[in-house]
Amino acid sequence: MRAVELTKSHPAHTPTRVHVFQHDLTAPPSRPSLTSQLLAVPPEFGEPVQQFDIVSSIFVLSALAPRNHAKAVQTLISGTRAQLLAPGGSLLFRDYALHDEAQLRFHALPSASYATVPSLLSPQTASPATSSSPSLDEDTASFELNKPWYKRGDQTMTYFFTPAELQTLVDAACTELGVTVEGGVGVVERKMENRGEGWACTRRFVHGSWKRVA
Repeated sequence: MRAVELTKSHPAHTPTRVHVFQHDLTAPPSRPSLTSQLLAVPPEFGEPVQQFDIVSSIFVLSALAPRNHAKAVQTLISGTRAQLLAPGGSLLFRDYALHDEAQLRFHALPSASYATVPSLLSPQTASPATSSSPSLDEDTASFELNKPWYKRGDQTMTYFFTPAELQTLVDAACTELGVTVEGGVGVVERKMENRGEGWACTRRFVHGSWKRVA
């Protein structure tokens, strides 16, 4: 919500061209849908836009629990109808990739804030359950067992994807919605170096781009 307030208060914000609002992609049906919020534009905006040429998800999915990934991707494509992404429109993703430096640091440099609550939120079949492991019901566990899902020191979550996993999410959403897309996803690596402190690391991100063809 803070980001929305900052955007609206910025001198360059133009309400006639930009409609800014907060929305939970995992919200239940009882909450306002993404489509309804897109239609609730201020008077100065003019006619609401019902289809979009570009729908982007930039470090969004990784902030959600694994059990919510599929629903979030469906919502990004359809809203509450299979019409949010316009024919010919592009669906763009960028998020953290498996074995990114940020993930490796969870294991190499555990912080004091993880002393009682482990940073790895997903139960692992290879290790016995402990009293500090999250308590999950069977439906939740089926989504979250053996997943690279972590909690940061500020209590926010993060997740690290493989290209195949993200492609599967998009394919499943398109099948469910009767939408056809063309494109793909891959890993992009970026070398980071701090010569003053004498360290370097490799960041890994998944980049996906799909175009709706039907």
